[in-house]
Amino acid sequence: MMPRFPTLTLGALLALTGCSAGPPPRPSPAPSVGAEVTPPPAAPRRVLLSTDYRATVTADRRDSIIISLPDGSQQVQRVGRHLRFRVEIGADGEVSVRLDSLAATPASLAPRQGVVGTEWAGRLSREGLVGVRVSAQDPLIDGLTTTVMELFPAIPRGGASEGERWAGSSDSPRQVEIFRTTDLRRSTWEVGPTTRRQGIEVMPVSVVEEYEQLGRGEQAGREMRMSAQGVRSATYYVSLLGRIDAIEQRDSAQRLITIPSTRQAVPTSQVSRTIVRWVIDRP
Repeated sequence: MMPRFPTLTLGALLALTGCSAGPPPRPSPAPSVGAEVTPPPAAPRRVLLSTDYRATVTADRRDSIIISLPDGSQQVQRVGRHLRFRVEIGADGEVSVRLDSLAATPASLAPRQGVVGTEWAGRLSREGLVGVRVSAQDPLIDGLTTTVMELFPAIPRGGASEGERWAGSSDSPRQVEIFRTTDLRRSTWEVGPTTRRQGIEVMPVSVVEEYEQLGRGEQAGREMRMSAQGVRSATYYVSLLGRIDAIEQRDSAQRLITIPSTRQAVPTSQVSRTIVRWVIDRP
């Protein structure tokens, strides 16, 4: 008589036969000594403006102005301007700028007393320097406000990496010499590859701005009007610590100045080149 075996459940049968789990997994072999291991790709560098430091900033601008006279001849004027600013950027992004010195060539264009010492205050944003307030009001100071605002690039919040591009536009009042104008701008920004300038690694942030201006002014008691079209291009060299090292800028414009009382029209063209240098005073 054959012996009777106890009835096995399905789960117990599978456990006994080993069908439920299959063969145990084999451990991955460890890399042999000296084997080449490929590191993960490095994250792309991003450019972002840092805060909480002070700097001395010098700006040297050279202008060439060609004036077409009614008799068909042309007059060329060359103007130079050297400015030195004291810049402080707080940890919260608040910015203060003080004009320490200003010199002009020819000497007849030397600024009036009281301009030196003017202070500007604003804050950094993705549009650049915004909310600008000035300690004094004067057409010359209003013109310098543009220079102060152009000391800072417009970088998106969170920064931008090599090859990134972005665009912007603005519609604002702007002082252009004696003319109070409405200024319309369309700008395109781009981050270039990391490069080295005077031993410092920097990321170039470039902008091309196309603009139109329409305004009025007064000289010698006569009303004058001005319309202009131009292009400003600039490259901001920003260190890997997020501090501006230098700026190279070029601005070219075609202007038409009219005098309604005499029905006279004076076409002019102007090319400006500006080199800005930043020297960090306090890290």
